[in-house]
Amino acid sequence: MSGTRIKQLWKGLVVLPNLKELDLNSCENLIEIPDLSGAPNLEQIGFLYCKSLCKVHPSIKVLKQLQVLRMSGTRTKQLWKGLVVLPNLKELDLNSCENLIEIPDLSEAPNLEKIDFSGCRSLCKVHPSIKVLKQLQELRMSNTRIKQLWKGLVVFPNLKELDLNSCENLIEIPDLSGAPNLEQIGFLYCRSLCKVHPSIKVLKQLQVLRMSGTRTKQLWKGLVVLPNLKELYLNSCENLIEIPDLSGVPNLEIIGFSHCRSLCKVHPSIKVLKQLQKLRMSYTQIKQLWKGLVVLPNLKELDLNSCENLIEIPDLSGAPNLEQIGFLYCRSLCKVHPSIKVLKQLQVLRMSGTRTKQLWKGLVVLPNLKELDLNSCENLIEIPDLSEAPNLEKIDFSGCRSLCKVHPSIKVLKQLQELRMSNTRIKQLWKGLVVLPNLKELDLNSCENLIEIPDLSEAPNLEKIDFSGCRSLCKVHPSIKVLKQLQKLRMSNTRIKQLWKGLVVLPNLKELDLSNCDNLIEIPNLSGAPNLEEIDFSDCRSLCKVHPSIKVLKQLQKLRMSDTRIKQLWKGLVVLPNLKELDLNFCENLIEIPDLSGAPNLEKIDFLGCRSLCKVHPSIKVLKQLQELRMSDTRIKQLWKGLVVLPNLKELDLMFSKNLIKIPNLSGAPNLEKIDFSGYRCLRKFYPSIKVLQRQQELRMSCTRIKQLWKGLVGLDNLKYLNLSDCKNLIEIPYLSGVPNLEIINFSNCRSLCKVHPSIKKLKRLEELNMPGTRIKQLWKGLVVLDNLKKLNLSRSRNLIRIPDLSGAPNLEKIDFSYCRSLCKFHPSIKKLKRLEELNMSGSRIKQLWNGSMVLPNLKELDLSYCENLIEIPNLNGVPNLEKINFLGCRNLCKFCPSIKVPERLKILGLNKCLTRLLILDKFCLPSSFMSFSGLRELYLGGCNNISIFPSIICSLSSLESLHLDGWSRLEKFPDLSRLGCLKEFKAYGTAITQMPPVNLIPKNIRSLNIQGRKRMPRKSKDHLAMFINNCFLPKQSSYPTNHDTGSPVEYEMEEMDTGSPVEYEMEEMDTGEEMLEVEALEISFGTWSSVLISGWSLGSRIPEWVHNKSTGSSLQIELDGNTTSVIGCAIFIVCDCHQFHSPEATSIPRLFKETSYVGFSFCCERDDGSLEHFSPGFSLSRVEPSVCWAYARTPRLFKCLKSNSSDNQSFIKISIKVFYSQTPVEVKEWGIHLVCPDDTGLGLGSDLDFYRQFYSAWKCGMTRNED
Repeated sequence: MSGTRIKQLWKGLVVLPNLKELDLNSCENLIEIPDLSGAPNLEQIGFLYCKSLCKVHPSIKVLKQLQVLRMSGTRTKQLWKGLVVLPNLKELDLNSCENLIEIPDLSEAPNLEKIDFSGCRSLCKVHPSIKVLKQLQELRMSNTRIKQLWKGLVVFPNLKELDLNSCENLIEIPDLSGAPNLEQIGFLYCRSLCKVHPSIKVLKQLQVLRMSGTRTKQLWKGLVVLPNLKELYLNSCENLIEIPDLSGVPNLEIIGFSHCRSLCKVHPSIKVLKQLQKLRMSYTQIKQLWKGLVVLPNLKELDLNSCENLIEIPDLSGAPNLEQIGFLYCRSLCKVHPSIKVLKQLQVLRMSGTRTKQLWKGLVVLPNLKELDLNSCENLIEIPDLSEAPNLEKIDFSGCRSLCKVHPSIKVLKQLQELRMSNTRIKQLWKGLVVLPNLKELDLNSCENLIEIPDLSEAPNLEKIDFSGCRSLCKVHPSIKVLKQLQKLRMSNTRIKQLWKGLVVLPNLKELDLSNCDNLIEIPNLSGAPNLEEIDFSDCRSLCKVHPSIKVLKQLQKLRMSDTRIKQLWKGLVVLPNLKELDLNFCENLIEIPDLSGAPNLEKIDFLGCRSLCKVHPSIKVLKQLQELRMSDTRIKQLWKGLVVLPNLKELDLMFSKNLIKIPNLSGAPNLEKIDFSGYRCLRKFYPSIKVLQRQQELRMSCTRIKQLWKGLVGLDNLKYLNLSDCKNLIEIPYLSGVPNLEIINFSNCRSLCKVHPSIKKLKRLEELNMPGTRIKQLWKGLVVLDNLKKLNLSRSRNLIRIPDLSGAPNLEKIDFSYCRSLCKFHPSIKKLKRLEELNMSGSRIKQLWNGSMVLPNLKELDLSYCENLIEIPNLNGVPNLEKINFLGCRNLCKFCPSIKVPERLKILGLNKCLTRLLILDKFCLPSSFMSFSGLRELYLGGCNNISIFPSIICSLSSLESLHLDGWSRLEKFPDLSRLGCLKEFKAYGTAITQMPPVNLIPKNIRSLNIQGRKRMPRKSKDHLAMFINNCFLPKQSSYPTNHDTGSPVEYEMEEMDTGSPVEYEMEEMDTGEEMLEVEALEISFGTWSSVLISGWSLGSRIPEWVHNKSTGSSLQIELDGNTTSVIGCAIFIVCDCHQFHSPEATSIPRLFKETSYVGFSFCCERDDGSLEHFSPGFSLSRVEPSVCWAYARTPRLFKCLKSNSSDNQSFIKISIKVFYSQTPVEVKEWGIHLVCPDDTGLGLGSDLDFYRQFYSAWKCGMTRNED
């Protein structure tokens, strides 16, 4: 009767003397085992996964013939009490009984052979009666909480399998010498297990040993003889420091040491394992597998993937039967051993992500090779000769960015099925006709230099073609017409204007993707591809019309044409019976919705952002399968009139429908689950038809003008999410008793909201309550029980005068009272929030957080920044797991509780203005408690204008990754940070540092280094300052910084281009003899692949005269002379006007820098072959006028377009500029570009550029970084 819904089999005594098997497995409603005393001959009982079953009937004790009892997956806590005699019981299965708290007394079931308690997560102990089970063969107790299996010697002469996998509390392997016939042992992921019991040496029958994921450092010492051991798994043993001597296990077939990250060497005994078939050592730190010739005649699989220290492939000639080799992402691997040539059985060779330049030279015969994977080998310069690997089926050279040509031997690979060469630099795949009868997949996506599609007429079985992102590709080869098996064609983001002309018959084509083809002017005739299921023309911005052949695509399921310029999809009735998804979002020219009555199975419709769309076609009424309708940000006035029945509609989005005059009648869509009227500013009332939507789960009405959501009781039992944020007219929270299952409420920034309705107490499932920026004075009075509440946000509630009693919300994890400026006291109920992880009270007026010790064991983040009344740091003894503390801006903080040394897990500490009061002013030392912060990752220290010598104690913070010093105005010398080996980011603002830092003082792992130095301007006349700012004068010498010792700020970025903010500084005088104020900002960014960017800005409005390529428009054209290969850099100048001028009378140095605004410029370099390259520097400008932004760039990515133009004798490059991001309006007045060559001298920039190049070279040498 398994799988039935019975609750009870029978009541009372039922006599069934011959019943032998009872199967009630998976009867989820069964609540009790019947009285079985009337069936004394039962041999097998099955109650597997009877999830309602909690108790075992005592009649089970009389079943003397019982052989098999299976009760896994039940809710049983106890099988039986006391002694139960079951002399014939052989199998006991209680796995996944999560409530089982103890193993029963099994001493009178002496013939048990199989026991399974796996997954009994409440099980902590093993009953001692297990010792008497001499017939026991299999014992499975994986994923339990036992710490110890047994103590001392226990004799199990028949035990063959022991499974204790995932017993995370297990601290020791038991003595196994009494189980000499064990064949399989499993201790996988016993994460507390550190040692192996020496009794393992006597297990001569052992065949499989699994100990992956343990903390074992050593398996055994010396020689251990295990003649039958075939499989050894120690994967992910991160503490394992050595491979044991394996010479005593000569029959090993499989070895797994993958992810043993402490493993550096391979024991030489590996050479004797003549039966070895699989050797897996991926993600280890080994440098060398073996030296010389090692004979392993049966080795078939070798996995050394991601061994980043591996410097060479071993001699493999002694393993002639190798079938699979993996060196994926061995990033130190540069060469391939020539022994690879003898591997005649080799089927799979994977070497992606290595630094190999060449796979092999000449002809190599590998008759069985089927898969060759070299993807992401960025140094690979050529494809090897593959003519003697004729059975290759899969080739992958994707991401080999140095690869420019395809070896002609590819033509002979008649078995080739998949060819992937995406993101390479090839211009041409092959010329002429190439016969590849079995080729099914061709992937050339993102080959930006590819200028033509090859002739594919002799690859007639192609099923998938991908040319996406081939930006130089303008035409489609006519051979595409013969690909009758073609199923997927992807050509998105190419420059094609036309896919094909006329009728092309592709009967199997199912997917066509031409998205982001900006030049595409027409949709092709698709009547010859009648089985198309998915079409994507999204973002084809030149596309204005839809070809009428779309009407014949009866199998079409998805049609995406978002962000095109079409005005009309089709006219009249078009029958598309299988169409399920229609996406026309952001078609701003679309003026009407088509007649959709011929697409009755539509499930998703998206007209989001169709701003010319004013009406909805009445055919929408017939879409009975419609589930999602998105029409946000359109100009429709009315969705529909009267009652429209859409029984399957689940989601309706009318967000930002500003012209909508009323909400439609929704009573005909009773299954609506999500409604969004956010931004519907004409909405002032809650419409009654919404009240009847009983399945409604989410209601969003943010940024509307409603004053009241509803009156009285509204029954919406399924409503889980309510968002009324930014409803500035909302004056009251509605009566919420009728929505008892609400989980998330958002009333953020409802500025007219002063009171909270008491019905909030009824929301027992509430998890998040967000009410920042309201005018409430009190959240609730007295005790309110909200057991599921996890997040409470009342930040910026300026009228809030007290924290509510939170003792009824014991599961709170995040509390935010930041900037509640009327809040002065801390409620004691917070002591009961034992699950609290984040407490933010920044910007409040509290004087004291708590008195004495407060036990909050899970608190990780405490933010009291800018609490200006706070006078002492609280006692933190009871919060040992704190990871982040922030006391920035606490000006009156005057006591430093010694308990701050307690949080050993502290990672982030901010002690801004308060630190000055805590320092010993004359000795310049920090509190000794600093020494306890051994794990600190980020440290923010500011306002220390009394310190002139950097405190050396900071250098003891060995784990520090980020250090910020702000306002250390007396600090003149760059500190020695070289001892901070982990430091990646250093920022020092408002200091007196005036010199470039010596390389030897900078940590080796630094990635971002920002220094700001200031010197006060000598007092001059106001007229002089006004004259400077208005005279639009920029000396030629000041285009770059001219004096590195006069307050120059510096920023270095080691990983990515254009990250971080430029640093500002001031200079008193210039070396040009001009008596004037010079204000500049400078950024130096070091990126990957040896790229460098130096950028900044200066006051003025003229570009230096030596810059010849200038423009006042949006683009300029540089004529090339065929010698651009000598270009080493590019100097860019931009004169821009921020239109936010500070009056000269009020201007001072601090005010000039008081406000800055980030501006990003985008440059697009277009060659005369049409290919593009992009470059986007950014600047943080002071809001003054006028300014000159400048950048010097040395990056291969920026100049590869120049050099390829030169090599192709192309004549010009066109560069266009655009402001792609600006916090304030910026107008580009003029801009120019100068290509820098080594012989550029006398231009007033050479010495500075030399200086930066020298610094960069010293940096790379000093840091001993790798080439990346």
